[in-house]
Amino acid sequence: MNVLTNRFARVGLGLFLAVSVCGSLPGAARRAGAAEVRRVAERLIPFAPGGEVRIGDKNGRLVVEAWPRNEVRIQITRVVRAESQTKAEELMKGLTASVEVRKDRIDIQSQFPKRRESIGLWDILGRKVASLQINYYVQVPSRSDLVLETTNGEVRAHGTDGRVEATTTNGDIVVEDARGNIVLSTTNGEVHLTNVSGDASAHTTNGSVVAEIHNLPAQGRVDLETTNGNVEAYFANDLKATLEAVTTNGRVSIAFPIVREGVMTSRAIRGTIQGGGAKITIETTNGNVEVRRLGDRRP
Repeated sequence: MNVLTNRFARVGLGLFLAVSVCGSLPGAARRAGAAEVRRVAERLIPFAPGGEVRIGDKNGRLVVEAWPRNEVRIQITRVVRAESQTKAEELMKGLTASVEVRKDRIDIQSQFPKRRESIGLWDILGRKVASLQINYYVQVPSRSDLVLETTNGEVRAHGTDGRVEATTTNGDIVVEDARGNIVLSTTNGEVHLTNVSGDASAHTTNGSVVAEIHNLPAQGRVDLETTNGNVEAYFANDLKATLEAVTTNGRVSIAFPIVREGVMTSRAIRGTIQGGGAKITIETTNGNVEVRRLGDRRP
């Protein structure tokens, strides 16, 4: 298989359309002489359905949506805030994004400049610590697999039919109208799944998990877990599953009739729903667990 590879060391070059916006920050930051530099770049890439799109970021927001075209549209927004316009422009030169295109895969990777200067308390109080971000808005064919990773920022995916893997550390994850296997993980943030079908795994540590699953195959699997937060799961009326729902400091509430297995308490319920089928595991430590019907979902 032939591999076509294009690398762009800086998104402001070549086939990208780049726009620059420079300005001062409001309030106290302006008084301290802080400045912001922003660059926006776009690229449109022919891409057949069934491929994979990967985004690797560190500080920034990732938003991916399906659209009815056999193309991938990438919009990259780089933002630098620093103590002065000169410093912001200097840092912007090292803040780049590379795009690598293959026949059935696109890799997008953020590259941040190395920081060597020392930072003291007065620098922080004086707002001299620079902030660097790369935010992505990407449109893909609906039948695409997604692998999305950032550290400080939220992740959103909407309308895709393929696999979705999303990871962040400080930020929420939201997946809507998706029909494929979903694996989501964050640490300090909430996880929301709305109108999804298929296997789903959602994990966080500090935040709630809310999952609305419309179609779960008989051999499907749902795994929802948090430590400090509530878990809400909504399923269709014809749900057939083996369920295990557990909390340590909270309560468990199940709206479906369940045939218990072992001892059932207000904090732990194990059993089968309508004869069993898909495997559902829901767990939290400090919070409540609620398993409801889709019709019970509050707007």
